[in-house]
Amino acid sequence: GDSMFPKLKDGQIIYIRQQQTLEIGEIGIFMLNGDAYCKLLAKNCLISLNPKYSPIPVTEYDEFRVYGKVLET
Repeated sequence: GDSMFPKLKDGQIIYIRQQQTLEIGEIGIFMLNGDAYCKLLAKNCLISLNPKYSPIPVTEYDEFRVYGKVLET
């Protein structure tokens, strides 16, 4: 999709470094309540770079996992 445009484009191949934690402000691959996302990690939410998409809140009650960091594209 276009949620990470302009940095990432639909259909673009990205490289991921598998790791279990990320710093705030890094782009990664996440699993949130059974759904996978490529987003920017913020405090208590996942953010799309495209402003037409709202932040996705992450609470202490959610099932949340970091799969890895998106490397420079």
